[in-house]
Order: sequence, then C-alpha cells, then structure tokens
Amino acid sequence: MKPIERLPQIRTLVGNCEVDVGTCPIGSCSIFCPDDGYICPETETRMKDCGVFGSRPYEYVKQCGCCKDNGIVVIGVVKDQVSQQPVDSIFVFLDLNTLITGKDGIFKTTIGSSVRRIVIRTKKQNYLEAVKVVDIPEGFRGPVQIEIFVIMKSDPVKIDSTESTVLSLSSNPLDPKAGSTLVEIQANSFIYSNEKPYQGIVKASITFLDTGNNPDIEVPGLFQTTIGNTVEPLITDGVFSFNFESADGIEIKLSAPVKFTVQAGMKVWKLNSFTGLWELVRPAVKRRKRQVLLEDIINIESDRWYNIDKIPGAPRCYFKGRIFDKMSGTEITSSSTVSFRPEITAYTSAKERLRLYFKYTTKPSTTCYEVRCPLVSNPDNNLSGFINMSSTEVVSIGGTNVPIVTYLTPRELADYDDANIEPKLSDVLYKIAPNNLDIFVNFVSDTEGPFYSNKTICESSSIKQPALHFFKPDLPSYDPVPDDAKICTARIAFRGHNNFYSNISKITNLPNVTGISVWEQDGSKFYYTDVAQMELLTNGNYTFVFICLKYRCSQENELTTVYIVAKEVQVPLTDGEQFIDFRCYGKQNISAELNVRDDKYSTITGSFTAPVNVGTGPDFYNTDVNDCKQETNPAVFAYELYCRMLLVA
Repeated sequence: MKPIERLPQIRTLVGNCEVDVGTCPIGSCSIFCPDDGYICPETETRMKDCGVFGSRPYEYVKQCGCCKDNGIVVIGVVKDQVSQQPVDSIFVFLDLNTLITGKDGIFKTTIGSSVRRIVIRTKKQNYLEAVKVVDIPEGFRGPVQIEIFVIMKSDPVKIDSTESTVLSLSSNPLDPKAGSTLVEIQANSFIYSNEKPYQGIVKASITFLDTGNNPDIEVPGLFQTTIGNTVEPLITDGVFSFNFESADGIEIKLSAPVKFTVQAGMKVWKLNSFTGLWELVRPAVKRRKRQVLLEDIINIESDRWYNIDKIPGAPRCYFKGRIFDKMSGTEITSSSTVSFRPEITAYTSAKERLRLYFKYTTKPSTTCYEVRCPLVSNPDNNLSGFINMSSTEVVSIGGTNVPIVTYLTPRELADYDDANIEPKLSDVLYKIAPNNLDIFVNFVSDTEGPFYSNKTICESSSIKQPALHFFKPDLPSYDPVPDDAKICTARIAFRGHNNFYSNISKITNLPNVTGISVWEQDGSKFYYTDVAQMELLTNGNYTFVFICLKYRCSQENELTTVYIVAKEVQVPLTDGEQFIDFRCYGKQNISAELNVRDDKYSTITGSFTAPVNVGTGPDFYNTDVNDCKQETNPAVFAYELYCRMLLVA
C-alpha cells in the first residue's frame, strides 16, 4: 500500500500556545492505495506544556490511512414556513429514494460520497412542493444537516367558471390593482380529471410569494436557468402556484391557456423540480404580427411553481476572493482539507434581488466567481450588495471529527498591501459591514478589476492585482470541560423489531455509545465526553435497550450540541453466522444515525441540541446517572433511535 502523507496543521490551544496537530488530505483511497474507502486520520491524545496556562491535551494525527467509505448521511427536518413547527407524514424525494418524515419532521438517507449536489423534493396534501438544492464540499464526510420549509396552499377565492376572470398575483387575487401581474382565465375553461367540462363555482387557490416586497423570502429551487451550456441568474418579481377545486371540493384543472400581463422585460417561468432550476414557459399560441400579447398566453398546471422572472441584461464580470491565514498572513492558494465558497446578496437600484449561487472550491487563488456588472453609463441600473466568504472543514474534538463552518473576516481597505489595489477598491465603494463579515461593493466592470470583464484575466491575476481579501482564522480550540459545567443525563432508547432484540442479546458486552458535548462559554470553547454502554432490560413482557448518556446541559444563550458516536462494535458470531450490519435511525428530536458495518463504526453521523431545562426523569435528569439506570418505565425517553441488527446464518 502506498503511504499517505500526513499534512502539518498548526492549531492554537490557548493564548499563544501553538502545536502541530496534523491533518490528512481530502481524497479517495483508490488514488493512494488499493483499499475501497477514503483517507482518514489515525490519532492519539498528546499533552502540550503551555506555560502559565498549564498542560493542554490535544488530538495528534500520527498518520493517514484508509477508512471504509459508507457514503454520507443526509439528515433533514421539514418545517411549516409560518408556524416553524415540524411537519410529519410528508414524502421526501431525494434522487431515487422516497422517504417519509416522522412526528419530529425528520428524514434520513445515505448518498454516495462522490455526490457534490443533491435536489430534495417534498409532497403532502395541502402543502405545496418544496424544492431544496444543497451543495456538498469535496471531502466532506457528513452528516449533511438540512432544514426545509414547506408552504401551505393559500385559502381559496371563489370565481365563476362560466365567466372570464382577471386575478392578480397578490395576497388579494380578486383585486386587479393589488399586484403587478394579472392573470386572465377564459370562460368555460375548467374540466375534471376525466376531461369532462365543469361549470359552476371554482375555488381557486393562488399561493403567491411576494419576492418584490420581501426579497429575502424562502423560495423553492435556485434562481438560475440554463441557456445552452450557460447558467444564467434570474431576477424575480414573484413566485406562485395555482390549485383549483369544484364547489364540492373535487380537483379540477384548466383546459385552455391563460393570459399573463407582466411588467416590461418579465416572462413566465416554471420550476424543474428535478434540477431545481427554472425553465422559460413557451407560448401556447404562435405569435402573429400585431398580436404582441399572445406571447404571454401559456398553459399552466396545478400544483406547480411558476415565476415572473427575467435574465438581468447586465454583462458578466468576475471577481476573485483571496484567502490568507490570519495568524501567519500567508496566502492559502489551495488546500487539501478546506473548501471555500462566497455568499452574495445583491440588489438593483429598483430593489430587485439578484440571487447568486456558487460551488465550493479548494483552489481560491485561481478561482473567479461570475456576477453581473451593469453598464456605468446607465446609473439607474446599478447593482450593489454584500459579499462574504466561508470555509468548511473538520476539527477533531475528543477524538471525533466534527464538521465546522467558519465565516472569514475581510481585510480593511487601508491594509491592502499594494498601492494599486486600494484605489480600485475605493472606486467600487468597498466598505466592511458592521458585522465585520460582509464586504459592501458596487458591481462595476473593469479590465483591471476587482470586477474583471474577462474571466481568463481574472483567473490569472496575481496577488498584486485587485481582488477581495479574506482572513481565515484558526480552527476553534476546544478545552476539556471546566469544573463549573453543569452535567445532565438523557435516557435514550434503542428500539427495533423482535430480531433486533434477539440478535443483540447474543452479544456478551453490548456496544458503547459516546456522546461529545461541545459549547461556547464566555468566549472559550469546551467539550465533554461520556461513554455509555447499552443495557438490555426486560420489564414484564417488554424488552428494550437503552443508555443513560451524560452531557453538558444547555444554558440560556449557551446551547450545547451533543454528537453521537459508536466505535468498534464487536459482534460475536456462531459457526456459519454472518454479520450484515447494525444501524439506528434517530426519532423525536435527535438527528442521528449510527451506522456500523464490518464490525466497525465508519463516521460520525448524528447530533442533538441539549435542552436548557431538565428535570428528575424519566427522560432527562439533572441528578446522578444512577437515577436514570434505575428507571424501568419502557415508554418514556428523552430520545429514541429505531434500530436493526442483521445476522444471517
């Protein structure tokens, strides 16, 4: 096997006490060695003498090896956009997988580790389809945690199917003056699903997302479209969906096209639920001379998202975000362990939002991002906004890799080193926002940057040429639990079918589960680790498996995240028996999946947020863990995981 090089990584433990903790490159073992899997670190705990701060423990990467690749776990929760409460029994479609949420609104699945983008769709009666696009950085091991908001269909208005009707896309569809877009429905154009004509009162539900007055509202999909091989951004004037029912509540549909009257330059687009991108709706009638409005006569379908959009007419331009290490000041030209991506919020002078999306990169010094730069000769069409940059990587806490997203800090205008850069940034009104994360700029194209008119020139630009500079801080350092930390206990159940209990009862020493609590307190970050062994308990005719896991309780404004880990589960087998797998899926408020294959745990796949207020049981305890172990009630638990263990003779 070809050895995999360990990479140095300097980490600040406390004060100015630094140490090389080490890391491993991103990649597949198929490149470096014949084993099927991904590159992973082998670590040990070491101590560092930090002088007045005392000795500090840290996880040291000894070498890099190969771990079996079981994919990436996706854990999502579906919530109602208005109430913010979880939605149960909603279908979730991810690639070829069909899932359904429980009472906690949570769904889980596993995707291939090479997948860089997923598109998630939902479906439930009375709720409109949600479409969520999620990008995944290279080398990210998961879990991918997603929050999806679903929108309930609007209350219907009543119209007469025998008469032509004009509706507005607004919160008051019956008022033609209420919105900037009008929809004209022809008389006698409604039919049943069997194509039989319907005449009578129609209950028309028009769900309208007013992106004009609320540009930051959550919307389905990405506001992008494809023209040939080119991806174009879109400016939206509102997203909407139609649903029609007969007077007695039977679903009906339109048999004839409808006519849209939109603002100048806008067109009607429909969402492709499988790609998350928008597609231009073609006219239902061929355009004739002098019949300009026929261009906006289109066929529409119920339960589908439409959009009043336009492609911004401004020319393309490109900018580069250079990344520097905050401690040393050296530029990070490329990275084997960190992925970077900008976030942009841009608005036209008419307060129209241009939603821009970018993929992750591990080579920031040669990557340029495409935006739009209106012509300077047209000051009424300027574009300005905020740009920030984030990094995604992992940090080892208590021997477990935990995903960390860090927002980088921009360089002050006066601190740019080269005298040629500051004037160019001043020209675009470069200014750091009060949050010290966003840069405010005007998007103005220039052959010399910082918004380059030519992509090739942008990508090849040197450090002496204008670009946006960001500083990446060290990964956070987590100290062991302080003496005054309040430790609580959660009673967690592992439930399953009969074969789960019969198989797990064969194990002499039941598996251990590790909980790692991480939190921030008074500006410092801490962690606390507890190892709890599963216990098998029979209460009458009822058998269940549980643990009593200690964790640091959340405090007001100091929430604790508890990561769930299972390691090296050894399953003794009888002659002829074969171990297939052992897995548990989180229920209730725990977003977790323990997935054990080949007698060894693969990756961290779950977490939960510790509660602030805990009691004396039988689910949460603020007293000794023995109180939890003595509880025999099989019904009430702080958290539940649904498990299976497969052994084949």
